[in-house]
Amino acid sequence: MHNPDIVAIVSEVLHSLTGVINESSPPFSYRNNEYALQLLNDAPVPLRNAADIMINILGSSHLNIRSSFSTAHMVQSPSDASLVGDIITSYLNQCSFIWEEAPASMELEQSVLSWFLEILSLQYTHQGLITSGGTISNLIALHLAKEKYPHRSLGKVRILCTEDRHLSIERAARIIGLSASNIHCIPSGLSQDQSWCWRKFCDEIEDSGGVPVSVISTYGQTGSGQIEDLELHKNIAERLGAWLHVDAAWGAGRFLKSMDFPYANILASADSISWDPHKTMSVSYPAGVLLVKKSQNISSLSVPSTYALSEASRAQDTGHFHLEGSRPLTAIKLWLNIKVMGLEGFRSHAKQLHDIALFIYDEVVKSDGYVPYQLPHTNIVCFRPKSCRYFGDVSLFDIRQKLFATGRPYFSTAEIEGQEYFRMVITNPHTSVEQFQSMLAELESFSSA
Repeated sequence: MHNPDIVAIVSEVLHSLTGVINESSPPFSYRNNEYALQLLNDAPVPLRNAADIMINILGSSHLNIRSSFSTAHMVQSPSDASLVGDIITSYLNQCSFIWEEAPASMELEQSVLSWFLEILSLQYTHQGLITSGGTISNLIALHLAKEKYPHRSLGKVRILCTEDRHLSIERAARIIGLSASNIHCIPSGLSQDQSWCWRKFCDEIEDSGGVPVSVISTYGQTGSGQIEDLELHKNIAERLGAWLHVDAAWGAGRFLKSMDFPYANILASADSISWDPHKTMSVSYPAGVLLVKKSQNISSLSVPSTYALSEASRAQDTGHFHLEGSRPLTAIKLWLNIKVMGLEGFRSHAKQLHDIALFIYDEVVKSDGYVPYQLPHTNIVCFRPKSCRYFGDVSLFDIRQKLFATGRPYFSTAEIEGQEYFRMVITNPHTSVEQFQSMLAELESFSSA
Protein backbone atom coordinates (compact mmCIF):
# COMPACT_ATOMS: atom_id res chain seq x y z
CA MET A 1 0.00 0.00 0.00
CA HIS A 2 1.30 3.46 -0.92
CA ASN A 3 1.87 6.12 1.67
CA PRO A 4 -0.89 8.74 1.12
CA ASP A 5 1.85 11.37 1.28
CA ILE A 6 3.93 9.70 -1.44
CA VAL A 7 3.48 12.57 -3.92
CA ALA A 8 4.73 15.06 -1.35
CA ILE A 9 7.62 12.77 -0.39
CA VAL A 10 8.70 12.34 -4.03
CA SER A 11 8.55 16.10 -4.52
CA GLU A 12 10.61 16.74 -1.39
CA VAL A 13 13.18 14.10 -2.31
CA LEU A 14 13.63 15.51 -5.83
CA HIS A 15 13.94 19.00 -4.38
CA SER A 16 16.61 17.82 -1.92
CA LEU A 17 18.45 15.83 -4.60
CA THR A 18 18.57 18.71 -7.08
CA GLY A 19 19.84 20.94 -4.30
CA VAL A 20 22.81 18.63 -3.79
CA ILE A 21 23.53 17.53 -7.38
CA ASN A 22 22.99 20.18 -10.05
CA GLU A 23 24.72 22.11 -12.83
CA SER A 24 26.92 24.05 -10.41
CA SER A 25 27.93 21.08 -8.25
CA PRO A 26 31.43 19.58 -8.57
CA PRO A 27 31.68 17.22 -11.56
CA PHE A 28 32.94 14.34 -9.41
CA SER A 29 32.89 13.42 -5.74
CA TYR A 30 33.67 10.32 -3.71
CA ARG A 31 34.00 9.23 -0.10
CA ASN A 32 33.83 5.84 1.57
CA ASN A 33 30.20 5.15 2.50
CA GLU A 34 30.54 1.55 3.65
CA TYR A 35 29.31 2.31 7.17
CA ALA A 36 26.41 4.50 6.05
CA LEU A 37 25.22 1.84 3.57
CA GLN A 38 24.99 -1.04 5.99
CA LEU A 39 21.54 -2.65 6.20
CA LEU A 40 21.90 -5.60 8.58
CA ASN A 41 20.79 -5.20 12.19
CA ASP A 42 19.31 -1.75 11.55
CA ALA A 43 15.81 -0.88 12.69
CA PRO A 44 13.45 0.28 9.89
CA VAL A 45 13.17 4.03 9.38
CA PRO A 46 10.51 6.15 7.62
CA LEU A 47 10.88 6.52 3.84
CA ARG A 48 11.67 10.25 4.04
CA ASN A 49 14.48 9.60 6.53
CA ALA A 50 15.89 6.74 4.44
CA ALA A 51 15.80 8.99 1.37
CA ASP A 52 17.76 11.67 3.25
CA ILE A 53 20.42 9.10 4.12
CA MET A 54 20.67 8.06 0.47
CA ILE A 55 20.86 11.66 -0.77
CA ASN A 56 23.63 12.36 1.72
CA ILE A 57 25.54 9.32 0.43
CA LEU A 58 25.05 10.16 -3.25
CA GLY A 59 25.77 13.82 -2.63
CA SER A 60 29.28 12.84 -1.60
CA SER A 61 29.80 10.01 -4.10
CA HIS A 62 28.67 10.64 -7.66
CA LEU A 63 29.64 11.52 -11.20
CA ASN A 64 27.69 14.69 -11.87
CA ILE A 65 26.51 14.33 -15.47
CA ARG A 66 24.76 17.71 -15.20
CA SER A 67 28.09 19.51 -14.88
CA SER A 68 29.30 20.99 -18.14
CA PHE A 69 32.84 20.04 -17.05
CA SER A 70 31.91 16.34 -17.01
CA THR A 71 33.05 15.10 -20.43
CA ALA A 72 34.49 11.67 -19.64
CA HIS A 73 31.60 9.36 -20.50
CA MET A 74 28.68 8.73 -22.87
CA VAL A 75 26.00 9.81 -20.40
CA GLN A 76 23.51 12.59 -21.09
CA SER A 77 21.45 14.33 -18.45
CA PRO A 78 17.92 12.88 -18.77
CA SER A 79 15.15 15.25 -19.78
CA ASP A 80 12.20 16.14 -17.56
CA ALA A 81 10.00 14.02 -19.84
CA SER A 82 12.26 11.01 -19.26
CA LEU A 83 12.16 11.57 -15.50
CA VAL A 84 8.35 11.72 -15.51
CA GLY A 85 8.30 8.59 -17.69
CA ASP A 86 10.42 6.74 -15.13
CA ILE A 87 8.06 7.74 -12.34
CA ILE A 88 5.02 6.52 -14.32
CA THR A 89 6.80 3.29 -15.26
CA SER A 90 7.77 2.59 -11.65
CA TYR A 91 4.30 3.40 -10.35
CA LEU A 92 2.59 1.07 -12.84
CA ASN A 93 5.35 -1.58 -12.65
CA GLN A 94 3.98 -3.39 -15.70
CA CYS A 95 5.98 -6.02 -17.54
CA SER A 96 6.26 -5.87 -21.34
CA PHE A 97 5.97 -9.61 -21.72
CA ILE A 98 2.38 -10.65 -22.34
CA TRP A 99 -0.58 -8.45 -23.25
CA GLU A 100 -2.41 -9.08 -19.97
CA GLU A 101 0.47 -7.64 -17.93
CA ALA A 102 0.72 -4.44 -19.97
CA PRO A 103 -2.27 -3.95 -22.30
CA ALA A 104 -0.81 -0.76 -23.79
CA SER A 105 2.63 -2.29 -24.36
CA MET A 106 2.26 -3.41 -27.97
CA GLU A 107 0.67 -0.15 -29.14
CA LEU A 108 3.16 1.99 -27.21
CA GLU A 109 6.18 0.13 -28.50
CA GLN A 110 4.94 0.11 -32.08
CA SER A 111 4.24 3.86 -31.93
CA VAL A 112 7.78 4.57 -30.68
CA LEU A 113 9.44 2.14 -33.07
CA SER A 114 7.50 3.59 -36.02
CA TRP A 115 9.03 6.97 -35.20
CA PHE A 116 12.57 5.55 -35.30
CA LEU A 117 11.88 3.68 -38.53
CA GLU A 118 10.27 6.65 -40.27
CA ILE A 119 13.05 9.15 -39.54
CA LEU A 120 15.46 6.68 -41.15
CA SER A 121 13.02 5.94 -44.03
CA LEU A 122 13.04 2.26 -43.04
CA GLN A 123 9.32 1.85 -42.29
CA TYR A 124 8.77 -0.36 -45.34
CA THR A 125 11.88 -2.53 -45.00
CA HIS A 126 12.54 -2.95 -41.27
CA GLN A 127 10.82 -3.73 -37.98
CA GLY A 128 11.96 -2.98 -34.45
CA LEU A 129 12.44 -4.11 -30.86
CA ILE A 130 12.92 -2.02 -27.71
CA THR A 131 15.80 -3.37 -25.62
CA SER A 132 17.82 -2.32 -22.60
CA GLY A 133 20.68 -1.07 -24.76
CA GLY A 134 23.41 -1.88 -27.25
CA THR A 135 24.75 -4.94 -25.41
CA ILE A 136 21.41 -6.78 -25.66
CA SER A 137 20.73 -5.39 -29.14
CA ASN A 138 24.09 -6.66 -30.42
CA LEU A 139 23.50 -10.03 -28.76
CA ILE A 140 20.10 -10.45 -30.42
CA ALA A 141 21.51 -9.33 -33.79
CA LEU A 142 24.33 -11.88 -33.68
CA HIS A 143 21.92 -14.58 -32.55
CA LEU A 144 19.67 -13.81 -35.53
CA ALA A 145 22.68 -13.84 -37.85
CA LYS A 146 23.80 -17.23 -36.56
CA GLU A 147 20.25 -18.64 -36.75
CA LYS A 148 20.06 -17.64 -40.40
CA TYR A 149 22.79 -20.21 -41.09
CA PRO A 150 21.89 -23.03 -38.63
CA HIS A 151 23.80 -25.80 -40.40
CA ARG A 152 27.20 -24.14 -40.48
CA SER A 153 29.95 -25.68 -38.37
CA LEU A 154 30.65 -23.48 -35.33
CA GLY A 155 34.39 -23.98 -35.70
CA LYS A 156 34.31 -22.44 -39.16
CA VAL A 157 31.96 -19.55 -38.34
CA ARG A 158 33.52 -16.10 -38.72
CA ILE A 159 32.37 -12.69 -37.50
CA LEU A 160 34.17 -9.80 -39.17
CA CYS A 161 34.63 -6.41 -37.49
CA THR A 162 37.34 -3.85 -36.85
CA GLU A 163 39.64 -3.74 -33.83
CA ASP A 164 37.53 -0.83 -32.56
CA ARG A 165 34.29 -2.83 -32.24
CA HIS A 166 32.39 -2.57 -28.97
CA LEU A 167 33.34 -5.12 -26.31
CA SER A 168 29.75 -6.44 -26.34
CA ILE A 169 30.43 -8.07 -29.74
CA GLU A 170 32.85 -10.58 -28.23
CA ARG A 171 30.59 -11.12 -25.24
CA ALA A 172 27.66 -11.81 -27.54
CA ALA A 173 29.75 -14.26 -29.56
CA ARG A 174 30.59 -16.20 -26.40
CA ILE A 175 26.95 -16.35 -25.32
CA ILE A 176 25.79 -17.76 -28.67
CA GLY A 177 28.37 -20.53 -28.49
CA LEU A 178 31.32 -18.97 -30.32
CA SER A 179 34.71 -17.83 -29.02
CA ALA A 180 37.35 -15.19 -29.66
CA SER A 181 38.78 -17.41 -32.42
CA ASN A 182 35.54 -16.95 -34.41
CA ILE A 183 35.98 -13.15 -34.47
CA HIS A 184 38.28 -11.67 -37.11
CA CYS A 185 39.28 -8.11 -36.21
CA ILE A 186 40.52 -5.96 -39.07
CA PRO A 187 42.93 -3.11 -38.22
CA SER A 188 41.27 0.28 -38.44
CA GLY A 189 42.33 3.90 -38.50
CA LEU A 190 44.19 6.40 -40.64
CA SER A 191 47.30 4.26 -40.94
CA GLN A 192 45.50 1.42 -42.73
CA ASP A 193 44.10 0.99 -46.21
CA GLN A 194 40.70 -0.28 -45.09
CA SER A 195 39.58 -1.60 -48.46
CA TRP A 196 42.80 -3.61 -48.88
CA CYS A 197 42.65 -4.96 -45.30
CA TRP A 198 39.06 -6.17 -45.67
CA ARG A 199 39.66 -7.75 -49.09
CA LYS A 200 42.74 -9.52 -47.70
CA PHE A 201 40.75 -10.95 -44.79
CA CYS A 202 37.98 -12.05 -47.15
CA ASP A 203 40.52 -13.91 -49.30
CA GLU A 204 42.01 -15.61 -46.23
CA ILE A 205 38.60 -16.68 -44.94
CA GLU A 206 37.54 -18.08 -48.31
CA ASP A 207 40.88 -19.88 -48.79
CA SER A 208 40.71 -21.48 -45.33
CA GLY A 209 37.11 -22.65 -45.66
CA GLY A 210 35.82 -20.23 -43.06
CA VAL A 211 32.11 -19.46 -43.00
CA PRO A 212 31.35 -15.74 -42.61
CA VAL A 213 28.12 -15.20 -40.68
CA SER A 214 28.18 -11.48 -39.92
CA VAL A 215 29.97 -8.26 -40.81
CA ILE A 216 29.84 -5.63 -38.03
CA SER A 217 30.05 -1.97 -39.01
CA THR A 218 30.54 0.32 -36.01
CA TYR A 219 28.70 3.56 -36.64
CA GLY A 220 30.48 5.61 -33.98
CA GLN A 221 33.43 3.84 -32.37
CA THR A 222 33.35 3.87 -28.58
CA GLY A 223 36.90 5.16 -28.26
CA SER A 224 37.22 7.79 -30.98
CA GLY A 225 33.56 8.27 -31.98
CA GLN A 226 34.51 7.83 -35.64
CA ILE A 227 32.06 6.32 -38.13
CA GLU A 228 33.39 3.34 -40.06
CA ASP A 229 33.05 2.86 -43.81
CA LEU A 230 29.54 1.44 -44.03
CA GLU A 231 29.61 1.30 -47.83
CA LEU A 232 32.75 -0.85 -47.73
CA HIS A 233 31.23 -3.12 -45.09
CA LYS A 234 28.01 -3.46 -47.12
CA ASN A 235 30.01 -4.57 -50.15
CA ILE A 236 32.00 -7.06 -48.06
CA ALA A 237 28.80 -8.50 -46.54
CA GLU A 238 27.30 -8.90 -50.01
CA ARG A 239 30.45 -10.58 -51.32
CA LEU A 240 30.45 -13.07 -48.43
CA GLY A 241 26.69 -13.52 -48.20
CA ALA A 242 26.87 -12.45 -44.54
CA TRP A 243 24.52 -10.59 -42.20
CA LEU A 244 25.33 -6.86 -42.03
CA HIS A 245 24.91 -5.45 -38.52
CA VAL A 246 25.34 -1.71 -37.93
CA ASP A 247 26.25 -0.97 -34.32
CA ALA A 248 25.07 2.64 -34.10
CA ALA A 249 24.52 2.64 -30.33
CA TRP A 250 26.57 5.84 -30.12
CA GLY A 251 26.78 7.22 -33.65
CA ALA A 252 23.01 7.30 -34.14
CA GLY A 253 23.20 10.87 -32.87
CA ARG A 254 24.20 11.73 -36.43
CA PHE A 255 20.88 10.28 -37.65
CA LEU A 256 19.18 13.04 -35.66
CA LYS A 257 21.45 15.92 -36.72
CA SER A 258 20.04 16.00 -40.25
CA MET A 259 18.65 13.73 -42.94
CA ASP A 260 21.99 14.10 -44.72
CA PHE A 261 23.89 11.85 -42.33
CA PRO A 262 26.84 9.71 -43.50
CA TYR A 263 25.78 6.65 -45.54
CA ALA A 264 22.07 7.53 -45.30
CA ASN A 265 21.41 5.87 -48.66
CA ILE A 266 23.07 2.62 -47.54
CA LEU A 267 21.43 2.12 -44.15
CA ALA A 268 18.48 0.25 -45.66
CA SER A 269 20.90 -2.51 -46.71
CA ALA A 270 21.65 -3.38 -43.09
CA ASP A 271 20.09 -6.56 -41.74
CA SER A 272 20.09 -5.02 -38.27
CA ILE A 273 20.85 -1.66 -36.62
CA SER A 274 21.34 -0.95 -32.93
CA TRP A 275 20.66 2.51 -31.44
CA ASP A 276 20.89 3.65 -27.80
CA PRO A 277 18.51 6.56 -27.03
CA HIS A 278 20.03 6.70 -23.54
CA LYS A 279 23.27 7.87 -25.19
CA THR A 280 21.86 10.24 -27.80
CA MET A 281 18.35 11.41 -26.86
CA SER A 282 18.49 12.60 -23.21
CA VAL A 283 16.73 9.47 -22.00
CA SER A 284 17.63 7.76 -18.73
CA TYR A 285 19.08 4.26 -18.62
CA PRO A 286 18.08 1.76 -19.88
CA ALA A 287 16.70 2.46 -23.36
CA GLY A 288 17.84 0.71 -26.53
CA VAL A 289 16.38 0.04 -29.96
CA LEU A 290 17.15 -2.73 -32.43
CA LEU A 291 15.90 -2.43 -36.01
CA VAL A 292 15.80 -5.61 -38.11
CA LYS A 293 14.89 -6.26 -41.74
CA LYS A 294 11.36 -7.54 -42.13
CA SER A 295 12.67 -10.32 -44.34
CA GLN A 296 14.57 -11.74 -41.35
CA ASN A 297 13.00 -14.05 -38.80
CA ILE A 298 12.97 -12.21 -35.46
CA SER A 299 10.65 -14.81 -33.92
CA SER A 300 13.48 -17.34 -33.56
CA LEU A 301 13.66 -16.31 -29.88
CA SER A 302 10.04 -17.33 -29.32
CA VAL A 303 9.56 -20.33 -27.03
CA PRO A 304 5.89 -21.23 -26.31
CA SER A 305 5.04 -22.22 -22.77
CA THR A 306 2.10 -23.62 -20.86
CA TYR A 307 1.59 -20.40 -18.88
CA ALA A 308 2.31 -17.69 -21.46
CA LEU A 309 3.32 -16.93 -25.05
CA SER A 310 0.96 -19.29 -26.78
CA GLU A 311 0.79 -19.38 -30.57
CA ALA A 312 -2.65 -17.75 -30.38
CA SER A 313 -1.20 -14.74 -28.56
CA ARG A 314 1.65 -14.06 -31.00
CA ALA A 315 -0.03 -10.94 -32.42
CA GLN A 316 -0.43 -9.39 -28.95
CA ASP A 317 2.49 -10.47 -26.77
CA THR A 318 5.77 -8.63 -27.24
CA GLY A 319 7.56 -11.36 -25.27
CA HIS A 320 7.60 -13.58 -28.36
CA PHE A 321 10.34 -11.51 -29.94
CA HIS A 322 12.62 -10.62 -27.02
CA LEU A 323 15.44 -12.21 -25.13
CA GLU A 324 14.42 -10.45 -21.92
CA GLY A 325 11.24 -11.62 -20.20
CA SER A 326 10.98 -9.09 -17.39
CA ARG A 327 11.09 -5.88 -19.43
CA PRO A 328 9.86 -2.56 -18.04
CA LEU A 329 7.61 -0.37 -20.18
CA THR A 330 10.55 1.63 -21.49
CA ALA A 331 8.34 2.87 -24.29
CA ILE A 332 6.61 5.24 -21.85
CA LYS A 333 9.63 7.50 -21.34
CA LEU A 334 10.63 7.23 -24.99
CA TRP A 335 7.14 8.24 -26.12
CA LEU A 336 7.00 11.17 -23.67
CA ASN A 337 10.47 12.36 -24.67
CA ILE A 338 9.67 12.25 -28.38
CA LYS A 339 6.29 13.91 -27.83
CA VAL A 340 7.81 16.76 -25.82
CA MET A 341 11.00 17.39 -27.83
CA GLY A 342 9.87 16.52 -31.35
CA LEU A 343 12.22 15.66 -34.19
CA GLU A 344 13.37 19.25 -34.63
CA GLY A 345 14.19 19.45 -30.93
CA PHE A 346 16.38 16.37 -31.18
CA ARG A 347 18.02 17.67 -34.34
CA SER A 348 18.84 20.98 -32.71
CA HIS A 349 20.28 19.20 -29.67
CA ALA A 350 22.36 16.78 -31.75
CA LYS A 351 23.70 19.59 -33.95
CA GLN A 352 24.60 21.70 -30.94
CA LEU A 353 26.63 18.89 -29.36
CA HIS A 354 28.45 18.07 -32.61
CA ASP A 355 29.18 21.76 -33.22
CA ILE A 356 30.76 22.05 -29.75
CA ALA A 357 32.96 19.04 -30.59
CA LEU A 358 34.02 20.72 -33.84
CA PHE A 359 34.81 23.99 -32.03
CA ILE A 360 36.97 22.13 -29.50
CA TYR A 361 38.69 20.26 -32.33
CA ASP A 362 39.59 23.65 -33.84
CA GLU A 363 41.00 24.78 -30.48
CA VAL A 364 43.21 21.68 -30.33
CA VAL A 365 44.46 22.36 -33.85
CA LYS A 366 45.36 25.94 -32.84
CA SER A 367 47.06 24.90 -29.59
CA ASP A 368 50.83 24.71 -29.26
CA GLY A 369 51.08 21.48 -27.30
CA TYR A 370 48.39 19.13 -28.63
CA VAL A 371 47.30 17.36 -31.79
CA PRO A 372 43.81 15.93 -32.51
CA TYR A 373 43.15 12.41 -33.76
CA GLN A 374 40.68 13.20 -36.55
CA LEU A 375 37.95 15.66 -37.36
CA PRO A 376 35.12 14.39 -35.11
CA HIS A 377 32.39 12.42 -36.91
CA THR A 378 30.35 12.49 -33.69
CA ASN A 379 30.57 14.50 -30.47
CA ILE A 380 33.77 12.84 -29.24
CA VAL A 381 37.09 14.70 -29.49
CA CYS A 382 40.38 12.86 -29.00
CA PHE A 383 43.74 14.62 -28.70
CA ARG A 384 47.24 13.98 -27.38
CA PRO A 385 50.45 15.92 -26.68
CA LYS A 386 52.56 16.62 -29.74
CA SER A 387 55.60 15.39 -27.83
CA CYS A 388 55.59 11.95 -26.21
CA ARG A 389 57.75 13.48 -23.45
CA TYR A 390 55.32 16.32 -22.71
CA PHE A 391 54.29 14.75 -19.42
CA GLY A 392 57.56 12.95 -18.79
CA ASP A 393 57.07 9.29 -17.88
CA VAL A 394 53.51 9.84 -16.64
CA SER A 395 50.83 8.22 -18.83
CA LEU A 396 47.75 10.12 -19.93
CA PHE A 397 45.67 7.60 -18.00
CA ASP A 398 47.58 8.40 -14.79
CA ILE A 399 47.03 12.12 -15.34
CA ARG A 400 43.34 11.48 -15.89
CA GLN A 401 43.21 9.52 -12.64
CA LYS A 402 44.84 12.40 -10.78
CA LEU A 403 42.21 14.76 -12.17
CA PHE A 404 39.48 12.39 -11.04
CA ALA A 405 40.96 12.31 -7.55
CA THR A 406 40.60 16.09 -7.37
CA GLY A 407 36.96 15.94 -8.48
CA ARG A 408 37.56 17.11 -12.03
CA PRO A 409 36.74 14.33 -14.55
CA TYR A 410 37.49 16.46 -17.58
CA PHE A 411 38.59 13.62 -19.81
CA SER A 412 38.73 9.91 -20.20
CA THR A 413 41.48 8.24 -22.21
CA ALA A 414 41.50 5.84 -25.15
CA GLU A 415 44.12 3.89 -27.02
CA ILE A 416 43.76 4.54 -30.74
CA GLU A 417 46.08 2.98 -33.31
CA GLY A 418 48.58 2.13 -30.60
CA GLN A 419 48.72 5.63 -29.12
CA GLU A 420 47.15 7.04 -25.96
CA TYR A 421 44.72 9.95 -26.34
CA PHE A 422 42.72 12.17 -24.06
CA ARG A 423 39.03 11.70 -24.90
CA MET A 424 36.25 14.25 -24.43
CA VAL A 425 32.63 13.17 -24.83
CA ILE A 426 30.38 16.18 -25.39
CA THR A 427 26.96 15.37 -23.93
CA ASN A 428 26.13 18.72 -22.30
CA PRO A 429 25.13 21.66 -24.53
CA HIS A 430 26.58 24.06 -21.93
CA THR A 431 30.15 22.75 -22.33
CA SER A 432 32.06 25.68 -23.84
CA VAL A 433 35.32 26.35 -25.63
CA GLU A 434 36.29 28.57 -22.69
CA GLN A 435 35.87 25.63 -20.32
CA PHE A 436 38.01 23.50 -22.61
CA GLN A 437 40.72 26.15 -22.53
CA SER A 438 40.63 26.13 -18.72
CA MET A 439 40.91 22.33 -18.81
CA LEU A 440 44.02 22.59 -21.00
CA ALA A 441 45.46 25.18 -18.63
CA GLU A 442 45.05 22.75 -15.75
CA LEU A 443 46.77 20.03 -17.75
CA GLU A 444 49.81 22.30 -18.01
CA SER A 445 50.46 21.73 -14.29
CA PHE A 446 51.40 18.15 -15.19
CA SER A 447 53.70 19.17 -18.04
CA SER A 448 57.39 18.46 -17.84
CA ALA A 449 58.15 20.50 -20.95
